[in-house]
Amino acid sequence: MVSTIPLPALYQAKDVTPYMHALYHHIPEILKLYINVAHFNQQGMEKYDDIASKDYFRSSNHRGIAALEQLFLKKQRVQFLEASGCERVKKSNKCTNCQEHGHTIKTCTMKCKLCDYAVCCGHLEKVDKKWVQKCTMLSDFTSQLPVFVLLILFSITR
Repeated sequence: MVSTIPLPALYQAKDVTPYMHALYHHIPEILKLYINVAHFNQQGMEKYDDIASKDYFRSSNHRGIAALEQLFLKKQRVQFLEASGCERVKKSNKCTNCQEHGHTIKTCTMKCKLCDYAVCCGHLEKVDKKWVQKCTMLSDFTSQLPVFVLLILFSITR
């Protein structure tokens, strides 16, 4: 059924999207038959498109057919694991300074548990891809020195 509402010449034929076409030409018929247009919304498709786009950009090599194959295999693995009752466990960060969850040593606001120094970027050093307090590195260093060297160092600092 074609709508009898006159359409002003706001849009050229190339500017009309499928949604605009459906809204203008088919909504009156849908309203007469079903009274409600909620069953015909595109929210599910839009959400699926959003998820597919995220998957494409986050977890594929972006190379044509190979990327589509990766996406389908990933979706299949996720569906299989969900059907078998597996649940995803979210990683919880645990601070190595105060042992609390929800933050790391890089964002900890407590004082250092070893030397009572404020934990901040100046007190941390990256060792083997992990942030470590400088005071622990100093204690590791001093534990490896012979006793006479420690005595010399102690007497110099006094």
